[in-house]
Amino acid sequence: MIRTSTASAFDRAIQSMNSQQARLYQLQQQIATGEKLTRAADDPVAAAQATSVRSEITRIEVERRMVGFARTVLQQADTALGTSTDLMNMARDLVLQAGNATMTASDRASIAAEIRSLRDELLAVANTRDGSGAFVFGGQGTRTAPFVETAGVVQYVADPGSQEVGRDVRVSTSLDGHAAFMSIPDGAGGQQSVFDVLDAAIAALSDPAATTADIQAATQAAIDGIDSGLASVSLLRSTVGGQLRMIDQIESSLDNSELDAQARLTDIVGVDLAAAISEFARIHNGLEASMQTYAKLSTTSLFNYIR
Repeated sequence: MIRTSTASAFDRAIQSMNSQQARLYQLQQQIATGEKLTRAADDPVAAAQATSVRSEITRIEVERRMVGFARTVLQQADTALGTSTDLMNMARDLVLQAGNATMTASDRASIAAEIRSLRDELLAVANTRDGSGAFVFGGQGTRTAPFVETAGVVQYVADPGSQEVGRDVRVSTSLDGHAAFMSIPDGAGGQQSVFDVLDAAIAALSDPAATTADIQAATQAAIDGIDSGLASVSLLRSTVGGQLRMIDQIESSLDNSELDAQARLTDIVGVDLAAAISEFARIHNGLEASMQTYAKLSTTSLFNYIR
């Protein structure tokens, strides 16, 4: 009878210490991770909720990266469109200068050479890369230059349109270069590119046999074409500016959504560190006391009770 009671007491003591050690391990994990759910079995419902919220946070982070890339591309586009505007305005000033009746054929040829340099620079700007190997004005996407010059004629070889990212609000990660540089009215119901306009002006100004009437007609056509090109670029730049402002709003909304999700996740899995540390210390002290008591009992024999 005594042996049975003693064995039962030992078993209960061991079970108690094992339970305390398991709880200490759990508390250690909670304190280390800051989370009270160290495994799904601790609370399956809460674990499922936590998984859902973590997935939401991941989606927000992916959205932020996509929108951040769009911001970079749009900023590059804004800079490129600003440079394009400057180049076209300089070409316009030169065309006006060339239309002056006091200009000689040699003067006009020099001006034509300057316009040619501006035209080539404009072509390089139109082929601005986005930093990822693609092109800012690559339309629906291309890994090769969207504007290609063949036999002196510039063509747009990408697919017109744009690429966009975003869940609720879409923003561009590439722009329609065709609309920006290749869709200028030609005065006959068709369309021409800004490069065609500049090439025509260069050809006319380089012709030593051109008459005054030829020069006047050519310069007026160039001015009209450049003005239409400036309008196209200005329109696209306004669109880019609107999208950049939209990105500011999207990023602000994403920040708020992430803060809300993080708060919900903390409510679900967050541990009260002060309470956990206090409980750890209490159980640790209790376990040490239990182990000391068990050690004394386990070394006690019948002879200890013989007087």
